[in-house]
Amino acid sequence: QALGGPPEWLAEVHGRGGDPFVLMRDAKLDATIQFGLVAALSLVTWIVPAVAAAEAAFAFRADAWTLVAKLRRPSPRRTATVGAWLRLSRLVSVAAIFVNAGVVAFASSWLDGKGLNVRLLCFFCVYEGLLSVYVCATLFYPSEPEKLGDVVKRNAYVVKRHTKPAFHDAAGREDLHPGNVDRDDEAPRNLLPLDADASKKLEFLRATYDESRENLKALRARYATALAAEDYRPACGVSYSRRSPDLALGMLTLTLLEIQDLGERDFPVAKPQDLVCYVAVRDLTSPSTRGYEGAVAPGVQVSRPPRRARDVRGRPQDAFGGLLVFSQCFTVAPIKSKHATLIVSVVDVRRKRKVASATQALADLAHQRTARLQLAMARADDEAAKRPPDSAPPVLYLKARFQHSKVLPLKHQIYDALQHQRKLRRDITNLRHHKPVEHDWPFPEDAPELGRTIRRGDSRPDDSSRARLEPVRSVADLNAADLV
Repeated sequence: QALGGPPEWLAEVHGRGGDPFVLMRDAKLDATIQFGLVAALSLVTWIVPAVAAAEAAFAFRADAWTLVAKLRRPSPRRTATVGAWLRLSRLVSVAAIFVNAGVVAFASSWLDGKGLNVRLLCFFCVYEGLLSVYVCATLFYPSEPEKLGDVVKRNAYVVKRHTKPAFHDAAGREDLHPGNVDRDDEAPRNLLPLDADASKKLEFLRATYDESRENLKALRARYATALAAEDYRPACGVSYSRRSPDLALGMLTLTLLEIQDLGERDFPVAKPQDLVCYVAVRDLTSPSTRGYEGAVAPGVQVSRPPRRARDVRGRPQDAFGGLLVFSQCFTVAPIKSKHATLIVSVVDVRRKRKVASATQALADLAHQRTARLQLAMARADDEAAKRPPDSAPPVLYLKARFQHSKVLPLKHQIYDALQHQRKLRRDITNLRHHKPVEHDWPFPEDAPELGRTIRRGDSRPDDSSRARLEPVRSVADLNAADLV
């Protein structure tokens, strides 16, 4: 949520200032209270530690299930200690020593009939003995297990090796292999001054990286704006409005162009002016798998009758319906799922029967670009029975564009921009350590001057420089609809 700010559901889920770690604070408070009771009252009855151990085992599993199933991926926070809870636990431990010494000296039956001096002497002896045990345990028992310490050191070593790599060529060394990233004493051997060609390439890659960072910053700002207005639901594949949670933002823009070969000379269409197209969007999947309620889209839309195509002299090309031109536009919205199907049916309104139909899955239009489609239409059973089995089916020509989300293409652009930056950083590191680049870059001859101009920030590159940089610009500069 670093791109779009704190989510709105955070305060609703937790109800205590929106902090997902309030559960952990409550667990620490319960554990501290339980520890104090067990440490202070264990001498009173032996069943107290047993009950506490059973309750702690159950609480561990309950907290683990709550973190996994009830919280929405709380982000972990790095801390060195438990903070004030450690001081409170130590204070409870010292207080438990006084309580146990008082129980032994003043509440036990084996000192009945003894005077106050004997009881005080017993109190101080027990207190000193328990305090000595506490101090010895604190000094000699390790606060961090040896295995855990080794894991922490290993992780720190791996992070250092990946964030500060040192390459070497193993020149004159038989015990080293080229390409390893293992030894710091080999790093100075390769950190020599770069030649002129490598310096130009390095400056160009750094300038390109700076520009990609600006592009990524702009993309994240656009993503935050889009995320504030809509909520993408992966189950439906369509975004929904945040202001009206039940309002889907899917929209289909359709242009019916023409239908060819619907009628033939041997089997003509009686009256093409009686034909209309029914445009509908239906969800053919199982109702149990749908992530919405109600109909997937509004009702059926009906076109006007077609017009016959004419030749250059204005005469009809045919009189049997072989070419029907519609050139009509439709807009279907809102659409609640991308798993729906577009159905276009040709209906004879005079005889009230379907002539042919074609279908197109909206999932194939998820790229959100305008697509020109040629759909083979299936004739009705009575129409197919009149024709030979090898007759060509009618073909429907149309243009369609299905828009379902602004957040998803921006997210894909951000992924592409981050991948572009990773390639740049890798090749920058390779050049700094005298290694060949791993990716193809169109290095210009004047890359150093251009790189310094961009990085200073006091002037912008001219148009020719922009033209030279254009081939390596991030894919995030493309339109949102072109990058799904």
